[in-house]
Amino acid sequence: MNEHQELIKALHIAQEFGITSINQIIFFLVIAKEKEAALSVLDLASTDDATSAEYKFALGQFRKLSSGSKYRSNDGLGLVEYADTGRNRRIKLTTKGKQLLKLLEDITS
Repeated sequence: MNEHQELIKALHIAQEFGITSINQIIFFLVIAKEKEAALSVLDLASTDDATSAEYKFALGQFRKLSSGSKYRSNDGLGLVEYADTGRNRRIKLTTKGKQLLKLLEDITS
């Protein structure tokens, strides 16, 4: 399988898990590459300012990939979750997120 076919297959698999945007797949893959829960939403936003547009964007991506938003009828995908509680919580893959990652890794191996 050539690289284009692999990428197309990977995008179809991501779509089957509910991912609908390039930003969502990028966020998922950035979180997935950290084997242990090492990143917080602030880390993903590359900022220390929780009022910044970058943070709000990252938080929106996290909500979509996790359990969703109570203001949008909980339309989350269940792929990521908080690994701990408190401020600056780290993010990890859920069991469903790990299944998606394995399918994506299987394409390139």
